[in-house]
Amino acid sequence: MLIEGFGISVDLPEGWEGRIFMDPDSQEEVGFKPVMHCANFQLVADNSNFAQGIIQTMGGGDSLLALVEYDASLVKSALFTSGHWPPILAAADLKPNAFPGTRPDGLGANQNFTNVSGRAFCAYCVVGSQGDGTFDVEELNVVVGSIAVLPEPGI
Repeated sequence: MLIEGFGISVDLPEGWEGRIFMDPDSQEEVGFKPVMHCANFQLVADNSNFAQGIIQTMGGGDSLLALVEYDASLVKSALFTSGHWPPILAAADLKPNAFPGTRPDGLGANQNFTNVSGRAFCAYCVVGSQGDGTFDVEELNVVVGSIAVLPEPGI
């Protein structure tokens, strides 16, 4: 299923759902700032950039991607030139301490700050561990590999 908006698109496999929306707080702060949430489980309503409410509902084998755009003035900053695109992960890239605030048990996360098509993004990936404590990132990598970003649309 292809979802698209604000110059961002992603092709989601069966069993995944997603949405692309405008961060309601970004207009006053930094202007144009879309956010995309995709998951292999039912997404609960959550307009936060990094899906903190959604993360609290995750269990074993669940995968979540939050793609957050930052102001275009940051594209050439050191933070946004240090990452890679697409943000393909190895299981070892997921860390149990990559969460703000309360750290959920059994989850690993990774943040990748990068730029693509002249736009600055953070790809925040969260995965629930399997019963043996390992992380399966194969399906998540299919999703992130299908993301397309156009140069910033005029909004």
